[in-house]
Amino acid sequence: MADNVLPKLVADASQLTGQTGQFYQWVAAKIGTQSTGENLGINYQDEASGALQLAFYGVSIEAQQLSMHLTCRYPIPVTEDQLLTGIKAAMLPGMTLTVKRRYPSQVTDPTLPFIQQPSAIYAADTGLDGTPVTTTGVTYARALPNIIAFGPSFPGQKGIAHKGDEWLQFSDWQMMMQIYYDSLLAVCTGT
Repeated sequence: MADNVLPKLVADASQLTGQTGQFYQWVAAKIGTQSTGENLGINYQDEASGALQLAFYGVSIEAQQLSMHLTCRYPIPVTEDQLLTGIKAAMLPGMTLTVKRRYPSQVTDPTLPFIQQPSAIYAADTGLDGTPVTTTGVTYARALPNIIAFGPSFPGQKGIAHKGDEWLQFSDWQMMMQIYYDSLLAVCTGT
């Protein structure tokens, strides 16, 4: 498992005095090591897209101003306004919130042919249910029209991506290659 040094830095810096110490005490209390946004009051979740994912990835100082850097992936039914309102309500007086990048949620109709085709190939190759799933991940599909992120997953793989020592079973990799091959063949031949 990967070890994030930021919560350790925050814990040490929480011992400082004045506004700097208050800032780090707030970060320790509201962010710490959690990834759900619970202490900020933004721990949203829904059945289709899962739970909110909050990642604390940086602290910086510029022009004598401390900044904390977060990335947040939130469930589709939640609006950016809801999320920002929740964060602002948890902030200390004098703190400001700046959004650097936005990627609005996107849901594509699963009955469209270009989604049905890879779903059917997945089902045929694996013998498993090919119903597509929604994730909270940000993909290239948000930037281009009529495109989907297609990456098959299998039972037992929940939560294995983008973590320390990321892994994949060789048999799953082989099945993924078969699914990709069959999907590309279907696209190229129009079948």
